[in-house]
Amino acid sequence: MKRLATLLLLSILAALPVAASAQDATPGAATPEAVGGTQATVFVRESGTLGRYFSTPDGLSLYVTDADTVANQSNCTGDCTIAWIPFSASEPLALPADVPGELTLFDREDGTTQLAYNGMPLYTFNTDPGPGDTLGDGVGGPWRLASPGDQLGVAATPVAPTAVDQGTPRTGGRVTVSMREFYIQSAAVTFTTEVEYTFNITNLGAAEHQFVIEPAGSQGAPIASDAGTAEITTIAPGETATLVVTFTEPGNFQLASHAGADYEQGMALDIIVI
Repeated sequence: MKRLATLLLLSILAALPVAASAQDATPGAATPEAVGGTQATVFVRESGTLGRYFSTPDGLSLYVTDADTVANQSNCTGDCTIAWIPFSASEPLALPADVPGELTLFDREDGTTQLAYNGMPLYTFNTDPGPGDTLGDGVGGPWRLASPGDQLGVAATPVAPTAVDQGTPRTGGRVTVSMREFYIQSAAVTFTTEVEYTFNITNLGAAEHQFVIEPAGSQGAPIASDAGTAEITTIAPGETATLVVTFTEPGNFQLASHAGADYEQGMALDIIVI
């Protein structure tokens, strides 16, 4: 009987959703790892018009829908999952350090698993061409980008975006960039090919940061710059560095820092080159 009771208890525990809370994370970690030495399951990014939002580690935008009203339960089934792809992940689950909330992994009716943030199922959008795209935000009304602080039935208060005009490209010249924990702010987020830009980057934070320009979703693949590669390995607190870049092809790119846990905590600003 004692053996039977033990097996029953283990079965009940195994059926419970797996969870990871940001409260378990160590703030200001010096490595790109979140909880328990594990890389974060989702990353934070920033759009110049939409503010901060969650993405997969590869940079694909993550969405939630108001149609999901019960924690850890998806109402997107059948043909819905062709457009809105349930996002799953492997254990252990971990949020970036200092990001509030909880991740859970729950079973869907079709036998697959799906990741949820604060009980809200997470999806990618099959129409997003690639990393840094956010075409699913606002589609059909109830679909929106998943953001740090979202609660079931209540959208997070958006953080003020870096820039409001993402359609007008900067014609050239100086671009002022500031860095702090854990944001990158830029005077421009839309650029043009074959135009020279001088990025003046100031570290306004309390820790060292890196600055790199690379394709959206990349982690350590800087594009070419006039001096070789578009990368400044270290910018100390209070220091300013300069980088001259001429974009040679259009696409989605990012201004990012990969120092320590910077990248997963939100130091990835989407930019567009047209």
